[in-house]
Amino acid sequence: LRAANAYDWSQVGADTPVDRAAMLDWWRGLLALRASEHGDVFRVGTEVPEGWVQPFFGEDDRVLAYLVGGRVLVGINGSEERVELPVDLPGERWRYVALADEMGGMITPDSEIADVDPVFRSEPVLVIPPKGVSIQLRD
Repeated sequence: LRAANAYDWSQVGADTPVDRAAMLDWWRGLLALRASEHGDVFRVGTEVPEGWVQPFFGEDDRVLAYLVGGRVLVGINGSEERVELPVDLPGERWRYVALADEMGGMITPDSEIADVDPVFRSEPVLVIPPKGVSIQLRD
């Protein structure tokens, strides 16, 4: 018997309906993001200051985004439809570094996902795929 949140590493690369190798790559990417210069917003060694995490809510209660430390924007979409969530962001240019849906995803903390246009302050919208996650960093 294993704990509910335990990850069975022996299944990585196994022939299963879940692409465990891609899942491992996703988690490695999240760890790389957390260890990066932008990820320092997640490594606060003291009590988090008030306003450090700013939430944004969609019309659908299955959609949530939050801005951390004014530099990392995370969006989560539990709905079946692509969502464009209006957000009020500091700074001028943001870049997508992670996109995922129920079929898989990619995370590139040190670069930009080429298929997604950068978000500029004039159009503060976070695009989140159906049943997906989106992460942007402020340049």
